[in-house]
Amino acid sequence: MATTLHDTVMAHPAGRRLLLLHFLLAGCLFAYVIAGVDPAPGRPGVRARLVWIGVAVTAHAVISQLMYGGFRVDVHAPVPEVRGGAEIMYYDGDIAELLLAAALVATWRPRGRARPSAEGPPARAAAPV
Repeated sequence: MATTLHDTVMAHPAGRRLLLLHFLLAGCLFAYVIAGVDPAPGRPGVRARLVWIGVAVTAHAVISQLMYGGFRVDVHAPVPEVRGGAEIMYYDGDIAELLLAAALVATWRPRGRARPSAEGPPARAAAPV
């Protein structure tokens, strides 16, 4: 079911800016939930967050391929512009999401392992003489 909401929003400069702001804030919120400062209350575990990144990569890939092929797309824009947007979404979106996954994995500290101290290993007690 197609609506005219996209065309209405894009017809007005303020609507276009609000739509871009919406996309920016949604991306920032997603990045915070996935790899924001720990600990955050109610945040899922690392494995679950990696699964959500995988879901996002898959969804964006499918949507961009549908856009590129013109399937179920009712955007009143020239075909080359729609295809260009689909290409940006496909390639650049994957890069951004894979970098987000790398940031998450790079900062992952499995439970039960203590972080190494900056002072080095603990000092040993002198053996009794």
